[in-house]
Parts: sequence; C-alpha cells; structure tokens
Amino acid sequence: MSKRTKKILLVVGLIVGGLFLLYKVAEMFSPGTLGSFDDRRFRLKKSDFVSVFDSIPERQIPDKWKESAMSIEHTYEFIHENTCVYLKEYPEEMYFVSYNGNSKFSAISIRSVYTRNRWFTQRDLDDSERERIENRFDAQIIRQIEDATGTKAERVNN
Repeated sequence: MSKRTKKILLVVGLIVGGLFLLYKVAEMFSPGTLGSFDDRRFRLKKSDFVSVFDSIPERQIPDKWKESAMSIEHTYEFIHENTCVYLKEYPEEMYFVSYNGNSKFSAISIRSVYTRNRWFTQRDLDDSERERIENRFDAQIIRQIEDATGTKAERVNN
C-alpha cells in the first residue's frame, strides 16, 4: 500500500470518526421519538446532577402511582436515563423525565405527564397547559437543583 493511499485512508477514517462522535453528542441531547417538553441544561457534570436530583423529595413516588411510574419507565428503557417525579399539590401530577450528561453538562426534560389517570405527551396538550407544566417543573424541580448546586439551568425549546 502506498503512502498516499495510507494518508487517504487515515483522513477518511478521521472524518468518519468525527462524524460518528458528532452524531453521538447530538443523540445524547435528542428528545427521541417520544418527544419532549423543553430541555433544561446545566453546566454541571452528570454525577453531580444525579446526586442532587436523586435527593429531591419529588423522587419519592406514592404507592398509588408506583405501578404507572414503573410501567412507563420500563416501556422507555431505551432512553438513556429516565425516571418519574411526583408533584403532590393540586393538580396532583407525575412527570416522566429523562436526563443525560457528561463531564461538563447535564440535561433533563419532561417526556410525559401523568394526570387524570393517564399519560399525556406534550403533543396531547394545548399551549397553555404545556406552559403551566413547564413553569411548574421549573419552580418545583429545577429550582431545587439550581439552589443545591449554585448553577442556573438554561431552558432550550424543543
């Protein structure tokens, strides 16, 4: 094999590798086929994010909703990391969320909302209901993470 052929193969390999890496980074923050509400992105490594997120009281799902929580979590196991958060005050709701991150950033978004005895995606809700849910998520979940970590989440529209 000539030096020129080796160089061409090296360049092609680097290009393919770079494209693959770019695809994987984009995939990490993609809402996927389930869709999602807006992303919240933190300049916070994933392990720090998960540590704080797992400690918030809303991670405790009441017995009466555990079956619904487990059902959706298992249905969408292919999503990198997913779980539910429970909001007790009226309207009583549970949010199915997914999150991911790396050594520099973390992101979380609502994928579905359990209320009135069924799951709704953002496409099932009108604009005012979606915005109410987004605002409640910011006030009751995101703010706790921000306060505990001293970081500010960026809301990114999907």
